[in-house]
Amino acid sequence: MSSKAITIHGPWAWAILQGIKRVENREWLTEYRGPLLIHAGQSPDSDDVARATFFKLGVTEPDGYIRGAIIGEVNLSAIYSLEDYLKKFGHDPYNREFARGPWCWVLENPRACEPVYCPGNFQLWTVKTPVKEFHFSPESTRSGVALYEIYERLIQHYGPQRWWPAESPLEVILGVILVRNSQWTVAARVIAGLKTKGLLDLDRLGKLSEEELQSEIRSVGRQKAKAKLILSLVHFFLETWEGKIMAFLARDPDILRKELLTFSGIGPETVDLILLYAGNLPVCPVSIYTRRFLVRHRFVDENATDKKMEELIYVHLGRDHAVLNEFYALLVRMGREYCAKTNPRCQDCPLRHLKP
Repeated sequence: MSSKAITIHGPWAWAILQGIKRVENREWLTEYRGPLLIHAGQSPDSDDVARATFFKLGVTEPDGYIRGAIIGEVNLSAIYSLEDYLKKFGHDPYNREFARGPWCWVLENPRACEPVYCPGNFQLWTVKTPVKEFHFSPESTRSGVALYEIYERLIQHYGPQRWWPAESPLEVILGVILVRNSQWTVAARVIAGLKTKGLLDLDRLGKLSEEELQSEIRSVGRQKAKAKLILSLVHFFLETWEGKIMAFLARDPDILRKELLTFSGIGPETVDLILLYAGNLPVCPVSIYTRRFLVRHRFVDENATDKKMEELIYVHLGRDHAVLNEFYALLVRMGREYCAKTNPRCQDCPLRHLKP
């Protein structure tokens, strides 16, 4: 049985098989719909354009591209005019950036395969080798659903989470620290108590001793370590930044990470939560729920680093602060309700169609 294929410039072919580029632009129409093999072309002509696009979208590209080979398969599900495509899919920044028209081919369910080297053609062409003889890698046999679609499904199921429920950057920072190894309802009560007593203020907090603050936050647990960390940060903001937390946060995220990680008792996830929810910076905290979801749905293997998971999320979701804000919160909620460490409730999960 023969199969249809199309040749696409190397960087774009790679992006398609990564689930990043979900539209192919052509000046001509075809009635064909169905499986479509992706052939990476030999020409390096589009490399600079691709590099600029990937950089703009925050995509980490590979050191090199496979060229002159079939590297995977997608499903050509529909073709729209540029105007109609943007009406339907333009809410996604990746779709907006990659759509050029005049005809936009919608590509779904990307699956990578071991390269099959052969000549190509920028028109539709026929591959005589049966698809069953192609060696698709285990890592690419996941559902082929991009993280943005998962994000949209979770939003539809839960609605916006509106994290972090706070009135100031200081309140966010306190909440991030207090909720660790505790429940949000407990942390919220403690914060409400501090507010009632007028202690949700850098100057007032800075005058408390560790023992006095421990007494105020005792119900969240581990109050000794949390009080020490909170007061260290409070004194730092007062003495180094004259109490201007937003001025501190209005800098490069990498610099902020290095500075915050110098405080004893604060780790990478806590730092990124502060940057994301207090500083409104487009960063991606990786929680146990993030890892569990990405591993179980085979986006990464169980040995993947937090850095690799961050880059994967940036590739699929971009660096939109609002999207990253919601995505983190949605995964936490789904993880607590369905994706438990043991005995996960997959049959009831809003993402059950992905079959982890």
